[in-house]
Amino acid sequence: MKSLLPGSDGSVTFGCFTPPVMIATCIIEIALMLMVLVRYGYRRLQLPIVGLLFFLAVFQLCEFMICTGAASDSNDWARLGYFAITLLPPISVDLASRLGGYRQRKVVKACYALAVPYVLYYVFVPGVLTAICGGNYIIVTSPIITNWLYVAYYFGVILVSLWVADRQREQASSKVVKQSLQWFTLGNLAFLLPSFGVVILRSFNVVGFPSVLCGFAVTFALVLGLKVAPLARQIENLPADPSKRGKKNQTSVS
Repeated sequence: MKSLLPGSDGSVTFGCFTPPVMIATCIIEIALMLMVLVRYGYRRLQLPIVGLLFFLAVFQLCEFMICTGAASDSNDWARLGYFAITLLPPISVDLASRLGGYRQRKVVKACYALAVPYVLYYVFVPGVLTAICGGNYIIVTSPIITNWLYVAYYFGVILVSLWVADRQREQASSKVVKQSLQWFTLGNLAFLLPSFGVVILRSFNVVGFPSVLCGFAVTFALVLGLKVAPLARQIENLPADPSKRGKKNQTSVS
């Protein structure tokens, strides 16, 4: 799991558990992804859930490869890790939109568009990432201005996902839709609130996340696989009429 907190030297510190816990977390997230695929199939509401679980697992694998020294080039694994985590916020917005009946589609497209320059920058621009393992955490160094822009993008889009979920929950008449969006929000908050807590602690010279905060990524994965995915399957069985599925009226803000 990452702090995404730029230091004065341009570094971003990723707090995490030991390598065995990293790979165990990766296995749990992959197992949840496979469970969703086997039990519910590759359906329209399950697609973003599968994507979130997959990219969470990819990031844990990247941490493991770097911290164990198994990677021949740690910077390449850092690029892959950044690629994975950059896509998590817009996929979350997409999931919230789908759970509520595909409203806010313009917002979803805008969030995916915001992710594109960061993906291109971190993946294709040479020398922008330098990764080393600092014991139980990974330090990824990149230009400090880029770091702060990335922080704004990352937390900003997650906040958008919470706004979309809250708005659609208020408009929903279906109990199962409301429940799915409530669990989605809880899963995101389990990841987001500790992150903001570390931002505050940073001013008191606390560097990076405590290693225990890595558990929040797997908590989000568990919520997705065990709560949101079953409810999403129930939503797919609801009547196709939007007035019976989600919103109380036909007015929505895109």
